[in-house]
Amino acid sequence: MQLIVTTNWDDKFLDGLDPAVVSWVSGRLPRDEIGGSSIFPGNMAKRINRKGVEKYIKLIHKRGFKFNYLLDGHCTSNKEYSYRGANRMLENIRWISDSGADGITVVLPHLVEIIKRDYPRMKVGFGGSRVVWEITRIKYFDGLGVDWIILHSASHRSFRALRAMRSAVKCELWLVANTGCLLFCNFGYDHDNYLAHASNYTAAFSYTDYFHLNCNKIILQKPEELIKCPWIRPEDLCVYENLGYDKFFILPNSSKTSELLKIANAYKTRKYDGNLLDILSAMGKKMFQSRNGWQEEGVPVLDNSKLGSAIKFFINKKEECFRMLCSECGYCKEVAKKAVIFPQPRRIRRLINKYQRDIERIEDGK
Repeated sequence: MQLIVTTNWDDKFLDGLDPAVVSWVSGRLPRDEIGGSSIFPGNMAKRINRKGVEKYIKLIHKRGFKFNYLLDGHCTSNKEYSYRGANRMLENIRWISDSGADGITVVLPHLVEIIKRDYPRMKVGFGGSRVVWEITRIKYFDGLGVDWIILHSASHRSFRALRAMRSAVKCELWLVANTGCLLFCNFGYDHDNYLAHASNYTAAFSYTDYFHLNCNKIILQKPEELIKCPWIRPEDLCVYENLGYDKFFILPNSSKTSELLKIANAYKTRKYDGNLLDILSAMGKKMFQSRNGWQEEGVPVLDNSKLGSAIKFFINKKEECFRMLCSECGYCKEVAKKAVIFPQPRRIRRLINKYQRDIERIEDGK
């Protein structure tokens, strides 16, 4: 097993990683010419510039890791098709290569061809937590020569599809281990595009919590949505290893080094005692993250000890989740009754109302 972790640019974060388990450290600038969707720009320990990245990469190499730059912005306002915009993007890639980065992950297909052609020294990965899991598509990118593909997290409970994908391609397939996003989230693609724009130079940064507010409200109203989220428990890594998957991508959920190391250590030791929400990441943030960076008071607890062998149901399930309605099954709802705990039930209604008011303010342009 190998972990690919995401840095907050704190030197102490590297000190807490085990080179025997962690192979790659990923990261990106808060803003560049292409942007990204894996990291919430506000959850970095410090604002870092190009010189800072170059210095940090040297520390990464000194500690025995490789560095993967996340250039995974989904939308660049079409500037890649203009002379000026394309040249600025190419300069960005040239700097990434010159910085000493060992690899780069993109989600724009034509960038794969450019990087493979012009920068053969660098490894190239494709994908993100919600990009690709169709066999035809992963075979296409495997044919382009990518070194890894990060699979869509919705595939995590579709074991027939996972087996088929693993046998269909030669490149590495990475699974996002600690995703806390809703399964088949209706806000997912918009959220990706928002983060891409917020982290590139195309548009001025405008902060909004619209997507998290909606997801939080849905989970409070339907706790079974927490069980449906396609996270992989540290205890269940062996299930995926038995299918031929041994690369697990860890997303950040905080600017705090101690919180990031908690996630890495949970997957390193294959065990986490407590609230699974602590180590999950919803688009680079903690689930139910408050403005001070911690979780809201009174939010649900997803008791990891109560989940036990819950994954066996999905392994043995004849019909995969994306082919049926949840009302025809009901398994996640039953698991939620045991594993999702509300420490302060009275506060839940107040939180739902608060989220709804904030959503309406955003929708009304206030």
